[in-house]
Amino acid sequence: CPYFPTVAEEQIPWESYRLEKAFNSNIAKHLGIEAIPFIVLIDKQGKIAAKNPRDEELIDKINELLK
Repeated sequence: CPYFPTVAEEQIPWESYRLEKAFNSNIAKHLGIEAIPFIVLIDKQGKIAAKNPRDEELIDKINELLK
């Protein structure tokens, strides 16, 4: 990922994106992004499964999606 050299260096297996207009972009407004980092989990059908889950909720949701 050209925006995040650490992603390549650490071989992080998920996508990371940079918003050109930061919090004023359409996608930030649509998802309700108000702080970074912001996590969006996508299911196998390409639908948003969770917005910004943290801690146990994140772990539980990932395990659910991997079933």
